[in-house]
Amino acid sequence: MIESCNIVIITGRNVVGKTVASNYLRDWCLSRDISCEHKPNSDALSLLKALQSDDKSGGFHHTHDWCESTEYNAGHSHQPFEPILPFTVIGNTIPDAMLLDFFTELTKIPRESKMYFVEWAAGSNTNPENTSASEIDYSYTKVKRMLQEGSLPNAWLAQVHSVIHLIASDEKRLTFNEERQTAYLEEILDGIASWPTDRKILQFYGNDDFSEIKDIFMDIPVYEVTNDGSNSFFETKLNDLAHELFISFLEMGRVGSSPLSS
Repeated sequence: MIESCNIVIITGRNVVGKTVASNYLRDWCLSRDISCEHKPNSDALSLLKALQSDDKSGGFHHTHDWCESTEYNAGHSHQPFEPILPFTVIGNTIPDAMLLDFFTELTKIPRESKMYFVEWAAGSNTNPENTSASEIDYSYTKVKRMLQEGSLPNAWLAQVHSVIHLIASDEKRLTFNEERQTAYLEEILDGIASWPTDRKILQFYGNDDFSEIKDIFMDIPVYEVTNDGSNSFFETKLNDLAHELFISFLEMGRVGSSPLSS
């Protein structure tokens, strides 16, 4: 039997168009009767889970615009009228919990004849040194180290069909962020929207250090795609990539109605 490699990872810094690309590729597949999972798989969902867990224990590891300004958070609680988004993490407790949950969830994706699109944001911090903001670490370098140490599961790697590394300039990221509308939590959970952020959080992922982790994918195809914000991103780049990825995937008999086993 053919081993089912049915995970497509869409990765890059935050605010480079991962959710837009994921929705485009999912719709492309569905319009051609290529089976794929409707439920989103995203590190943003794992981040929200870690946020909610922190709220339950007093909210000591994140803050909001409406919280009292303090360098070292004294914790907080939510009233019904106080939103949970946007937020800013304090320290690496929430990022580390997010990473563990995210990669654990990847290992639970079934080996079946269905595509799963996964969004993963990463990058190294470019906030000024010696500030609390500079301590936050979402980098690929960190994830690679944790995978090698065994503090993150790596069984999901055997299921990865391909990796799409999205690239956008800092100028474009600022533009994309300004164009974002305030998202409802339900839209985020459904994978159709992302929340706007501020410059400090953009700088949490300020440097794209994907090259530091690229070698862990070994023989897995990695596609570098630049999002310049133009229509060609969809009409040419993503459309051409979808043809290359999924038409061959379909012809190989690896997407269909019945599960495949290894």
